[in-house]
Amino acid sequence: MSGPVMDGRPLDIWIVNPYGTLPSEGWREYRSSMLARALAARGHRPTWFLSNFEHRSKSFRQQVHADPALPGVAIHCLPAQPYVRNISFGRIRYEQSFGRAFATASRTLSKPDVIVLAEPSLFFSGPVRRYARKNGIPLIVDILDLWPEMFAVAAPKLLRPLVPPLLAPLYARRRKLLRKATGVVGCTAGYADVARAVTSCPVDTFYLGVDVADVRRTMREIPDARRLPPFDGLTCVYAGTLGDAYDIPSLAASVEALAPLGRVRIVVAGDGPERPRIEQLARAYPETLVFLGKVAPHELGPIYAQAQIGLCSYALGSMVEMPVKLFDYLAAGLGFVTSLDGEIDMLIAEGAGIYCQAGHPDILAKQLTELANDPGRVKQMQHVSRLLGERFDNRQQHDNYSKFIERLVS
Repeated sequence: MSGPVMDGRPLDIWIVNPYGTLPSEGWREYRSSMLARALAARGHRPTWFLSNFEHRSKSFRQQVHADPALPGVAIHCLPAQPYVRNISFGRIRYEQSFGRAFATASRTLSKPDVIVLAEPSLFFSGPVRRYARKNGIPLIVDILDLWPEMFAVAAPKLLRPLVPPLLAPLYARRRKLLRKATGVVGCTAGYADVARAVTSCPVDTFYLGVDVADVRRTMREIPDARRLPPFDGLTCVYAGTLGDAYDIPSLAASVEALAPLGRVRIVVAGDGPERPRIEQLARAYPETLVFLGKVAPHELGPIYAQAQIGLCSYALGSMVEMPVKLFDYLAAGLGFVTSLDGEIDMLIAEGAGIYCQAGHPDILAKQLTELANDPGRVKQMQHVSRLLGERFDNRQQHDNYSKFIERLVS
């Protein structure tokens, strides 16, 4: 391991984030673990404060102090109240209980050199911010999502006129946190711009990314269990959640439009509330829609190897800008079709993908058919995508993130 640049000594770094999963729990690797791994590789001593209640499964995890896949990383698994619905008062109580648990735990531990606080942290940031201020510890805020904005999108249409005044205190709380920060990081450039609008402290962007070498390694061999039926046309893949935040209705409706043409096949790997609809369509149109169910992230490579286009299908109004599935597609050398706008436009401008507005399955079907009839264009999109993929390698992104932390502390 290379040594850190801070006065010739390693830094004690606290990462405070109740969400996310440990690598050994079988989900895709999370921001906090990727950052902790990079910091440990540079000789620092990272400690991750996370919750004993796991967000995705809505179940309690066993008390853990380390993860075999994160050597050199200490883990404090803090108690928190459970919740059922993601947008609910139970979720607020969950975050508040985590904040109290952090306040209790921090009183018994030696002071760190720096704290990295994951944002959104609307209901647990207070104890962390006060601890950092009281002890003169640099505080870095890592913006992973935009919660007040997401709440506005999720509100029922009849209530939306009432949303701005209701959310005003949450925006004010975020502004206060960002103004008190020593530095801010965004996982997209758009999120970083939110911070630049309200603070003069150093702000930078470090993407989540994926392990590009690992994605490409898993693509080289296709197990018989993952071998798709032969198809003389364009194969598109959607890998992700089948839920309300995604434009699954348009994807489903496009299957019915594409089926008579026989030029496009859509492969879906995922799970969620929309699964029954996808399963029914796969039975009705087996040559146009192949449903694989839930596939572990490390098993997606063989699926990507048999496709040419990746689908980034998000619901209208989504605040997502650069999703992890996009980095997967780029690493795998897949062109993409997306309903997202914003920062992803720069990748479209470079020729890696095309845009299709959410809620328009007829246009989606038309665009996919046109791509199927233009294999030269598809190959060019794949070439550009593969080159861009290396830009978003998660090891490189988080090594640079670690250097940013070192510079701020120094």
